[in-house]
Amino acid sequence: MRAIKNTNPKEAQIYLIGSGISSLASAVYLEKDAGVPGANIHILPYIRNIKA
Repeated sequence: MRAIKNTNPKEAQIYLIGSGISSLASAVYLEKDAGVPGANIHILPYIRNIKA
Protein backbone atom coordinates (compact mmCIF):
# COMPACT_ATOMS: atom_id res chain seq x y z
CA MET A 1 0.00 0.00 0.00
CA ARG A 2 1.45 3.35 -1.03
CA ALA A 3 0.58 6.63 0.61
CA ILE A 4 -0.67 9.33 -1.72
CA LYS A 5 0.95 12.67 -1.00
CA ASN A 6 -1.40 15.65 -0.98
CA THR A 7 0.52 18.63 -2.33
CA ASN A 8 -2.39 21.08 -2.24
CA PRO A 9 -2.81 22.52 1.29
CA LYS A 10 -6.33 23.72 0.47
CA GLU A 11 -7.47 20.09 0.22
CA ALA A 12 -5.60 18.75 3.27
CA GLN A 13 -7.56 17.41 6.23
CA ILE A 14 -5.47 17.67 9.41
CA TYR A 15 -6.35 15.89 12.67
CA LEU A 16 -4.47 16.90 15.83
CA ILE A 17 -4.89 14.75 18.94
CA GLY A 18 -5.03 16.65 22.22
CA SER A 19 -6.04 20.24 22.84
CA GLY A 20 -2.81 21.32 24.53
CA ILE A 21 -0.54 24.19 23.61
CA SER A 22 1.40 22.10 21.07
CA SER A 23 -1.73 21.23 19.07
CA LEU A 24 -2.91 24.83 19.14
CA ALA A 25 0.52 26.07 18.04
CA SER A 26 0.56 23.49 15.25
CA ALA A 27 -2.87 24.63 14.09
CA VAL A 28 -1.71 28.25 13.95
CA TYR A 29 1.39 27.25 11.97
CA LEU A 30 -0.65 25.16 9.53
CA GLU A 31 -3.08 28.01 8.91
CA LYS A 32 -0.61 30.91 8.73
CA ASP A 33 2.48 29.38 7.10
CA ALA A 34 1.29 26.28 5.27
CA GLY A 35 -1.95 27.78 3.95
CA VAL A 36 -4.30 25.11 5.27
CA PRO A 37 -7.82 26.54 5.78
CA GLY A 38 -8.91 26.63 9.42
CA ALA A 39 -12.01 24.59 8.60
CA ASN A 40 -9.74 21.71 7.55
CA ILE A 41 -7.86 21.56 10.87
CA HIS A 42 -9.56 19.32 13.43
CA ILE A 43 -8.43 19.26 17.07
CA LEU A 44 -9.60 16.14 18.89
CA PRO A 45 -9.53 16.13 22.69
CA TYR A 46 -7.43 13.43 24.30
CA ILE A 47 -9.57 11.54 26.79
CA ARG A 48 -7.72 9.08 28.98
CA ASN A 49 -9.79 6.03 29.81
CA ILE A 50 -8.74 5.07 33.33
CA LYS A 51 -10.29 1.96 34.82
CA ALA A 52 -10.29 1.83 38.59
